[in-house]
Amino acid sequence: MLSVFGYVIIIIALALLYDFFNGANDSANSIATVIATKALTPLKALALASLFNLTGAFAITAVAATIGKGIVSLPELEQEIAFMVLIGGLLGAIIWTFICTALGIPISVTHSLVGGLLGSGIVAGGMGIIQWEVLTNKVFLAIALGPFIGFAAGAVIFIVTNWVLHFFFKKTPTPATERVFKKLQIISSSFMAFSHGMNDTQNAMGVITAALWIGSYITYFYVPWWVMLMCGSTMALGTFLLGWRVI
Repeated sequence: MLSVFGYVIIIIALALLYDFFNGANDSANSIATVIATKALTPLKALALASLFNLTGAFAITAVAATIGKGIVSLPELEQEIAFMVLIGGLLGAIIWTFICTALGIPISVTHSLVGGLLGSGIVAGGMGIIQWEVLTNKVFLAIALGPFIGFAAGAVIFIVTNWVLHFFFKKTPTPATERVFKKLQIISSSFMAFSHGMNDTQNAMGVITAALWIGSYITYFYVPWWVMLMCGSTMALGTFLLGWRVI
């Protein structure tokens, strides 16, 4: 039987490995377009995404709370079983993310972890251990509405941007117009990388914080600053070293 410290160390290591692959897989979402249009070279784009992934990690921690304590009611389980739920959820997400990253397939790494925690939680404590209201109101709703909201927002922004640029730059030579678009792409890519870091680093933060909480290393659920730094740095490293595989 492992000690509490041993379980926490294993969970931290697995969470950081998950975070690394998260950066490797999801980085394509924010920088594929700036590379395709040659607004930035691949190396510069990866460096940009890595930087904003890291800075985004320090923005908020609401998602960490949802992942760490909003899916499975961990305090209702025995301590060792609760640790095993976190380990099982992480391993499931890591294996799936590794396979997809190796094959160059972009996926939702967040929902892979949610599925892993859901599966291990049900096996450990049954259906009653799952917080279905949180899953329905936050996770499942986001899965269902996300693509449609993105579609609608993308269409509206394209129409408005196209009209504004046509109105102000209709007499501008094409090369000058392209330079404007490239700058806008870099800005939008930076915001998307920041959003990725702000949202997805919290998956690993939530699991690590849950382990610290269960192990009584912290008295209530909050994300320590060193966890934010560790997760943000690991995701940035994954983006920079392996992000090219999915791009």
